[in-house]
Amino acid sequence: LDVLENESLREHADDVGRYLMSEFRKLKKQAGMLIGDVRGSGLFVGIELVRDGALEPATIETSFVCTRLKEVNHILTSID
Repeated sequence: LDVLENESLREHADDVGRYLMSEFRKLKKQAGMLIGDVRGSGLFVGIELVRDGALEPATIETSFVCTRLKEVNHILTSID
């Protein structure tokens, strides 16, 4: 716990999370048809993928993105 406080890890996570959400929101404006919403707190970031800007979940696209993140970048995701 001392390391968390002494190295300001929570504040750093908040800063990085805000940056990530800001960049994902910019991406939404550029390619908004697939990104429905971006939300989160700290490094817990959620990106909702939808079809044609509608409320229909983009399940095939989400599965593809999550698989690529895991295989290429070793980033674990949840699609629940």
